[in-house]
Amino acid sequence: AWWLRRRIFGVFGPGEAYERTIQTLKNDSNPTKRAYAASALGEFLAAPGIDACAEAIQNDSDAGVRAAAASALGRLNSDGNGALTKALSDGDGKVKLAALKSASIINTSVDVASVARLVDDGNAVVRRRALEVLDTYRAKDSVSAVLRLAKTDADAEVRLAACHALGSFGDASARSALESIAQSDANGLVRDQARIAARRL
Repeated sequence: AWWLRRRIFGVFGPGEAYERTIQTLKNDSNPTKRAYAASALGEFLAAPGIDACAEAIQNDSDAGVRAAAASALGRLNSDGNGALTKALSDGDGKVKLAALKSASIINTSVDVASVARLVDDGNAVVRRRALEVLDTYRAKDSVSAVLRLAKTDADAEVRLAACHALGSFGDASARSALESIAQSDANGLVRDQARIAARRL
């Protein structure tokens, strides 16, 4: 799709490539083709793709298609009128991860509370990515939940991301806990990150 963007004719007219791609996403019976269509709409960088991807997130039965649509919204620099927030609460981990990635790069606001809820997700990768997005947003209101993960999460990479986020938040109330983590965590990288984060407060 990226090379089609450079063409002037034969792409965006009625029945041409762009319209066919939207129709594939909406109507094709093959989920692989629908997912490819969603990805292609992200590459076209054209506004009509936003609504088509948002609709796929809301209604498509296939998680791969929903994930592709969530990723496409990131390329389109849009939250899809709330569709990314919907994707953040999807039951499938790869959809949530795609939505988190898009949430971290778009210039429009995303529901930070929906991101913060994912720090309790059962998937450690989702928890870590949620922490990284909160870090990017400097979401200071989530300090309590992030601090809990820094102290108790079973996954060292999650604890590491939580410590980094706490340093970014700049909330001095986390300093004593970070100093304790710097002394007691079982993982050396987490201890180092906690020490660095505490110094930033």
